[in-house]
Amino acid sequence: MSKTYLKLEGGRELERGLAEMKKATAKAVTRRALKKAADPILQAYKARTVVATGTLLDNELVGTKLNRRQAALNRKMGKSEVEIHIGTADPAGVQQEFGNVRQAANPALTPAWDAEGGQPALDRIGTEMATEIARTAARAARRTARLAAKG
Repeated sequence: MSKTYLKLEGGRELERGLAEMKKATAKAVTRRALKKAADPILQAYKARTVVATGTLLDNELVGTKLNRRQAALNRKMGKSEVEIHIGTADPAGVQQEFGNVRQAANPALTPAWDAEGGQPALDRIGTEMATEIARTAARAARRTARLAAKG
């Protein structure tokens, strides 16, 4: 198996920007940036999904919540960690993606990740993080100026 190397430009600056915010605000900023950066992967996934019924398509999402079964299999996050998930909430999605004894694999998420993930996704994350940090800092500055003008 070959190794893949990814590089994030400006990571230290992003980290400093997040450190200047409250933890809850920094997590919200990160979550918003990750969701925006993941959208092209979700769109590619939706474009590749081929199913007879609309149930699988209706459950394709980018989000922070997992269903009960997925949550049981997922590792527990630390308080300062943020993660999002791209995929489907429908259990049939695993069968569709990887196949089983009765059905051949019909992958959609793996090719979507291959097309839109990796370095392009990391570049989008960096761009979205910088944008969200700047917006949040500007909003905080406006709020501070407004409060100073009142009092």
